[in-house]
Amino acid sequence: MLDPRKALEVLRYVVRRLGRRATPGRILAIITLADRLHLERYGRFVSTDSYLALQGGLVPRWIATWLYQARTRPRPHAHFRFQGARVIAKGTTDREQFSATDIECLQETLVRFRRTAEAELRRHCVTPACRTADALGEVSILSIAKTLPNAKDLLAYLEG
Repeated sequence: MLDPRKALEVLRYVVRRLGRRATPGRILAIITLADRLHLERYGRFVSTDSYLALQGGLVPRWIATWLYQARTRPRPHAHFRFQGARVIAKGTTDREQFSATDIECLQETLVRFRRTAEAELRRHCVTPACRTADALGEVSILSIAKTLPNAKDLLAYLEG
């Protein structure tokens, strides 16, 4: 279930860590991969967001919407701005929103994929779960869990 404040802080954290490489595609891919890693290890998403299947793979629904709004609205967004294709976060990250496991999975994902090309990052976000999207493009957490190595145990945990 979406916690808008937590999702906003996850977005802000990733934008700040990526620095000059903080483009919408890279940001969305890093958050998606960190969420999948956290789901696999701890049974929940870091971002608390829900997921959509788009042509380029899974994306966190509300975070993608906020980035789109920040890019297209005539008035400035309260938390982000664009400088060319780059996203710049306003304000400071509220670290109180994160658990130790949140930081662990975000950092591990950032380190692992820091130098990966954006197109390659997006390829990591295309999973069999994308084919399970409903008519609105939404993909359930259970569908994503089914694609992970520990699917059986994870599904038992999520459904139990």
